[in-house]
Amino acid sequence: MSRTTLLSLLIGVALFALTSCDDDPVSGGQLTKLSFASETITVAEGQTYQLEVLQEPKELKVDFVYSNDNPEIATVNAMGLVRAVHEGTTKITVHGGGLQASVLVTVEKAKINTDQELPLLAFDPEYDMARNLIDEEVLQYEHALGRVVRNICYTEGLYYLGFVNKELPTIPGVIYGIQSAKEYYILAYGKETVEQCDRTKEMFRKLGFAPFTEEKEVAGDGAEKIILNSHKEDDPDVTVFMYNEVNEELGTKMYIQLNKKRYPEFKTQHPVVETAKDFPTLDFFKGADNDALQAFEDKLGFRQFNGDQSSDDNRSYDTTPEQIAKTNLEWVFYVRKSSSQGDLQYINCQVFAIPNEYEIRSEAVKNWLAANGFTDYKGYVPEHMGVEAFNANGDQCFLYAQPTDYDGTFCWMQIIDASHAVKTVAARKAFRESVSQDIRKILNQRMLTKQKGLYQTFQSVLETQR
Repeated sequence: MSRTTLLSLLIGVALFALTSCDDDPVSGGQLTKLSFASETITVAEGQTYQLEVLQEPKELKVDFVYSNDNPEIATVNAMGLVRAVHEGTTKITVHGGGLQASVLVTVEKAKINTDQELPLLAFDPEYDMARNLIDEEVLQYEHALGRVVRNICYTEGLYYLGFVNKELPTIPGVIYGIQSAKEYYILAYGKETVEQCDRTKEMFRKLGFAPFTEEKEVAGDGAEKIILNSHKEDDPDVTVFMYNEVNEELGTKMYIQLNKKRYPEFKTQHPVVETAKDFPTLDFFKGADNDALQAFEDKLGFRQFNGDQSSDDNRSYDTTPEQIAKTNLEWVFYVRKSSSQGDLQYINCQVFAIPNEYEIRSEAVKNWLAANGFTDYKGYVPEHMGVEAFNANGDQCFLYAQPTDYDGTFCWMQIIDASHAVKTVAARKAFRESVSQDIRKILNQRMLTKQKGLYQTFQSVLETQR
């Protein structure tokens, strides 16, 4: 290599090194100036603002720490993000490199838009361990309406923490986070009456609720009460009713209650396997004998025969441990003779891949039904409280939630051949009631068998220890 070439390479490396040093922050050196981009900041309640810190020299690497004179007015985190809490003024100071700078933060009362005063449809908001509502979305929404945390009298002697702004023209008070075993509730208090509540109805319309219907109820004292009812058009699980009831503390004349159905979680093994072709066969009811049924189940490969739960007429098959991840069915029970309905023939199945009642209506379940030939999907059937589908032969399939006597609620599926299909409201209700009895008997028998097995295992352990 010539000296000229070597010199050129060295110069190139040196220039690269100088350029790299200029791009990197300087870890040493002294900070000479520290300030904020703005001397004063104004933020509305519930809003945030990112502080911008200026320094010289710009390339010097400095760790900043923030302090705050009044966190009740506004808060600031380690990254300099300010969150406006309450109307007032506070001073926020940044410290770094031996210097400090301050900015005056003014929090203004949020400008209130009264086009929508109804509570946010947050039926299960987040709370802390002390039962304080900490859901950021709800807090920001209520701040924007000027409603602040206050006790609201629900009934004599019973108060709930809610949000109140008596200056609002229509809905001065709301309460979140009430729930029962079956429903979530949001309460609201209106200044209108059910006879004249056009503004309230319009606000519900904007949230996607159907037109209100009216019903009359006679109270114990003989007085007639008018109740207005509606539901969310894209979610029938969300309903509302309202009637006249005075709350003197809030200055309101109408009580409003929003309800959302609560779905208990089922015990599941995994999400729905949409492509699983794991349905039992209806040929069992069309002349096939027990050997043919066994041959079908063996070929399908998901389940094994359970002799403890079977008889000559009714045959039970349980999913094997190694096949659990590939199927949505825990076990299937072929019923030639129902203990409650005599010669009604159907297949009872326990599903372990659907997490709650709402998900029974999911697209994944619809696809799974279609993968097994049940492509004529009818959707939700109210009297059966589940979904329904048919295959090309007219055979019927139901999926629904069924409470048990001993272990919560599970998802169940029944498959009925075309000659026994139940299509009327009365037939569906009767079938649901009778099948519920069959399920209880099946589960009780399974529980007894399980307990017997545990007892035998326990006895064996005792024998080995003697």
